[in-house]
Amino acid sequence: MVLGIAFAAAATADDVVLTIAPEPGFSSDHVTLCRVTARNFTGHAIDGRSIAFEAQAWENGVAVMTEHGRFGGRIGPGETVESRIGFNGAFQAFTVAPAAPKGPARGGSGRAGKGGGKSPKKSAKKASKAKKGKS
Repeated sequence: MVLGIAFAAAATADDVVLTIAPEPGFSSDHVTLCRVTARNFTGHAIDGRSIAFEAQAWENGVAVMTEHGRFGGRIGPGETVESRIGFNGAFQAFTVAPAAPKGPARGGSGRAGKGGGKSPKKSAKKASKAKKGKS
């Protein structure tokens, strides 16, 4: 089952459409790989990192696994981007829905607010004077 759902964060509910489909040539008895696509209908370029999704694998009418992902790069008007996700298990039914992006996209330093490095060391002469002054 392939289901397309409109994504509402870009401009209006019909501006970005998400779809999901299994990748039968790459899946196995233990893992199901899926291709998630997003098509930009906004009429202007958007940042793919702002499009996050939640995909679910279904079995007997019950969502049994949930995976999250997002896209990357710039998506021009009318363009489609893809991302691949994996589910542990063999599944045939999937849904995808928009999700709020969580934190910065991959590729950042991940060091924001940590000072970015060590403080400079005092010279041996200054350290020696500091010790003598405290005695």
